[in-house]
Amino acid sequence: MTSWPLDFFSSTPAFAPVLPYLQRFSQAPLHADWLTVSEPIQTQGGAKIQFVDPDSITEYYELEIYQKGRVATRLNWHDTFNATIWQAYPKTKVALNALHFKAMQADPDSKIRGPVRDAATLFDECGLILPYSRPALLELMVAHQWQTLFVDEAKAWGQEISAFVFGHATLENLLQPFVGLTGKCWPIQVDTDFFCA
Repeated sequence: MTSWPLDFFSSTPAFAPVLPYLQRFSQAPLHADWLTVSEPIQTQGGAKIQFVDPDSITEYYELEIYQKGRVATRLNWHDTFNATIWQAYPKTKVALNALHFKAMQADPDSKIRGPVRDAATLFDECGLILPYSRPALLELMVAHQWQTLFVDEAKAWGQEISAFVFGHATLENLLQPFVGLTGKCWPIQVDTDFFCA
């Protein structure tokens, strides 16, 4: 991991949801540093979340989280952003972990993820939450009408449509963006007053 680029995080809108957690550090955080960041997060299995060295876990990744609260966390950008997403969206991360756990319990002998766990993993890694109040804007996205959506409708962003990066792999990729960088979008229709909150 290179230097801790707080100026970059602060000036890049995609990092806004996790910025309050990134700003608590002046350098890349270690495992123990995450214990000081937020209120305790508890899994649906009743365990308190902690970020630990991957070599210390004894169960499959999602099982270790659900049963023991131990999130295998390498000291790299990918896992650091995963830890920040746990802070910014704890209920969603807990729900995704429970989804994995329940799918694994339904077929405990299977080592294959299957469509439910694949979808959960794709959203976890590269998901975007897309609240919108005007359906025509979503239709522009579905139809790949990028010029209209992003240029002609520029004033609608933040007023009638927005995008929140949830995927920690997406945050990592935004450190060095490239043509073709995409996310898995979860559109959610909201009332217009959502954008005033």
